[in-house]
Amino acid sequence: MAPYFDLSFQHASGRVLRAMRRFGDRERFLALLDQIRERSPRAGVRSNFIVGFPGETAADLRELELFLSHAGLDAIGIFGYSDEDGTEAASLPGQLDEAEISRRVEEFAGLADELMAQRAGSRLGESVDVLIEEEAKDGTPGSFPGRAAHQAPEVDGVTTVRSRVPLAAGDMVRAVVTGSDGVDLIADVKSR
Repeated sequence: MAPYFDLSFQHASGRVLRAMRRFGDRERFLALLDQIRERSPRAGVRSNFIVGFPGETAADLRELELFLSHAGLDAIGIFGYSDEDGTEAASLPGQLDEAEISRRVEEFAGLADELMAQRAGSRLGESVDVLIEEEAKDGTPGSFPGRAAHQAPEVDGVTTVRSRVPLAAGDMVRAVVTGSDGVDLIADVKSR
């Protein structure tokens, strides 16, 4: 089993989550992440969050910011609330206008990018198993794009593996993380 957890938190404010008919809050979610990391310290965790839910306040946003700042998530998706026909939320008081929702998405997407880059940087020196997905990246000799166990295809970052020996799509290699570029990792193949 891959040490990868895709957890649908949606928010971290208990008040907003209850309005969404969901459970949890910042403290419970952080405790869950602590349990995961006690058992699998290098586990990758991703989640998505909705901002601009009807009635969301500055205090609710602060709860989400605190959670994101302490959670150490590898991948974070930020989405703006939108009404869906037939849902209870569409009739809730405190609806926000599209401009305010867009502003909140932009603010939290910027925070998410910063936090994901920090998390990638924290993996320096870590050994990772990487599934090579393609031949040499952009024709660069010895540079092969792939995915570590904590990176899902199409939604998370990639790991570029540097190797003196040719690698092929489908190869699984053990590598050491030597750098990062945003959410993406750079790793060198360990001597075989």
